[in-house]
This record gives sequence, structure tokens and C-alpha cells, in this order.
Amino acid sequence: MKVLQFASYISIPGDPSFSRLITGYGYMVLDIADYISRAGIETDLITVSGFSARRKLNQINIVKRSWLDIFINLKIFFIRTGLKTIIQNKLSFNKALKVFFYYTSAGFIEKLIRTNNYNLVHIHGIGYESIPVILCCEKNHIQYLVTLHGLNSFNDIMNVTPAEKEIERKFLKRASIINVPVTVISSGIKDRILNYLQLKNSDTFYVITNGCQVSGKMIEINSDIREKYKISYEKKIMLCVGNIYPNKNQFQVVRAYSMLPESIKNKLVILFLGNDCTSGEINILIKEKNLENKLIVCGPVIRNEINSYYSKADFTILASISEGFGLSIVEGFAFGLPSITFKDLDAIPDLFDPKTMWLIEERTDKALSDGIAQILSMPWDKEYIKKHAQKFTPETMAKKYIELYGKLVN
Repeated sequence: MKVLQFASYISIPGDPSFSRLITGYGYMVLDIADYISRAGIETDLITVSGFSARRKLNQINIVKRSWLDIFINLKIFFIRTGLKTIIQNKLSFNKALKVFFYYTSAGFIEKLIRTNNYNLVHIHGIGYESIPVILCCEKNHIQYLVTLHGLNSFNDIMNVTPAEKEIERKFLKRASIINVPVTVISSGIKDRILNYLQLKNSDTFYVITNGCQVSGKMIEINSDIREKYKISYEKKIMLCVGNIYPNKNQFQVVRAYSMLPESIKNKLVILFLGNDCTSGEINILIKEKNLENKLIVCGPVIRNEINSYYSKADFTILASISEGFGLSIVEGFAFGLPSITFKDLDAIPDLFDPKTMWLIEERTDKALSDGIAQILSMPWDKEYIKKHAQKFTPETMAKKYIELYGKLVN
């Protein structure tokens, strides 16, 4: 079987073509392609943002693409469709340039599809950049699959325009009508889609949870975070992993921590790992509450180094307002770390085990603060948690995708 993987971008720190954005989405798309190819599926990968020479990345074939490739494959159909999209949605100049690029690039994508005999095209995410690829597939009668790594149109805090939200909602409606296969990364996402479409069930939408390496020692651990941040061995360490911005809700973690009694503050340090997208506002709040030595913003931590943090930590915390899966929870499980999070997150039905997580019923600062105190006071079995993590291996994830590929192609 031969599959083309299409994504907005992938994340490879240090790679000139694929290091512009370092996010969980970028890592996960690469992991899906990687483990599917390891299982014997011939896998090509192209991103909308990356220009690259053709090369191998493990078993993945990175598709060569240059400006010349785009120029010599321009198609009037896609140019007209792109201009129509820009005019209908009254896009700003910068957004219009991007959308025009997506559609002018589609001629090259269509050439790939026509000349490489793909059995299936696997599209990651839905938006302006992926609609031209869907058009390519439908024009050429090629089976395609869309994976949604989250939902953007059901949460007002997400930084997307009304037009982009409408793209997602229209796609969901159309997928349910013409049976476009769609995978989502948690049961909660599927439930929200079915509720929106007023369906009790559907053969169109599938749940395939994300996977992560769960050995607890994926990469050599090369630094001691206790020494780096001057944290004594008497104190517990809690990790809050994810780029710092409103949806990830790290500000509530700061407020909740500030409400803890001093006896607990003296025993717990929380490290925030991720790009600060708040222009320093998170550090201003920490300073206002005199918590500089207890709440530490560490900045972005590349994938090769993050195990240095998990290996020395005691807990993880995820306070997101909306979260498709919550990979940091499973990454913590791999090291035997219990997690505290909110009960209403989409992935809770898939991830929860009472011996591995503490769930917060209410989304108040006080409830989160009480939860932090509670998780510190409870006994946790690290080996049991590590065993629970085995349910979320990348090999299991890849196997489920390949089973679905086979069903769709046949």
C-alpha cells in the first residue's frame, strides 16, 4: 500500500525546512507517518509550508518541492477557486496571500496524486490549506482520510476567524452526508461532533487516540533539572507542558497555586515548559504573587531533552480549556507520573484510570487548588501508571490507522 500524508507542517527542531513551528501537532503528524511507515506502508509526506529536497526521514519519503515545482504545475481551476475563496470570505491581505499560495500549490499536489499511484491520501487537519488537497482527491477519484487533531469551531478562545470556524463546521456536515472518513483523537471530540450533527452514531467518524513512546527512557537523559533550577530534593516537581497561551490556561494554574497553604507551597515547584506566547504576562503574574522561586517558566524544551524533565518530576498538570488529547498526560504516565486535570476534557474517557489521574469536577481556581493539594497527599504506584501507559504506544496507534486504511482501500 502507498499513502501520501499531507499536513500544514511538521516539527523537526534544527531542520531548516521543518523547524518554523515546534508544536504537539507538528510532532504528532510526524509520529503518525513515521510509525505507519515502520509498519511497512510506503509513506510519502508533504507539508504546505516546507520546501525541501527529496530525502528519507527514517522510512518516510519527504517529497521534493520547490518554487519551480509550483510554477510549472499551476492550474487555472485552482487559481480561480482560490480567488473566489478570497473574495467570498473578504480575507485580509496577509491571509489572502496565504490562501492564494495554498491553491496555486494544489497543481503540484494533483500531479503527485496522478503520477504516484497512491492508494490513499491522509490529510491532517481541516482549514484553508487542506481544502485544495480535498479538491485534488475528489477530482481524481482518490480515496482520502482526514484526521482532526482537535476542534477549532466549538471553542471561542481558539484564535481562529469566524470564516475558519465555518470551514470546519461545513466540512463536518459534508463528511457526514457523503461519508468522508474522519478520524479524531479522542472519544470526547467524536461525541461533540455527533451532538453538533444531531446524530446518535455514525460510520463516518472513528476514534484513534494519539500514541507516544512509553518506555520511560526514549532518549538519553542528559541533565538534572533539580540542579539546573536549584530545586532541593525535599520538594516535589509538577510539570505543566505546552505553549503558554489562553487555551492552555496556565494563568489559572498560577492563581490556583497562589491559594495553596504555605506548607504545601514549600513542598511543591511547578515548571512551565513551552513557548511563552503571552509577551511575558505569565511571569508578571508570578512576580505579582511573589512566587518566582516556586513557579518557573522554563521556555521551550525540544523533544530530545524533555525526558530530562519527566524523569525527575513527580506529577503533571493540564488545565487546558479545550484539549483534543493531552499528550503530556501520557508522556508523564510513561515515567510513572500521575496527572491532575479537569474532568470535562475530551480525552478523559480514553485516558482515565483512578490509579493514574486526579480529576477536577469544577473549573474554579479553588477547585484546582484543592486538587493540587489532594494529588500531593495521595499514594501513587509508579509501576502501575507505567503499565497503564502501554495502552498508548505509537505502534498501537499506527496499527489502528493501518487497519482503517485497509478497510477504506478495500
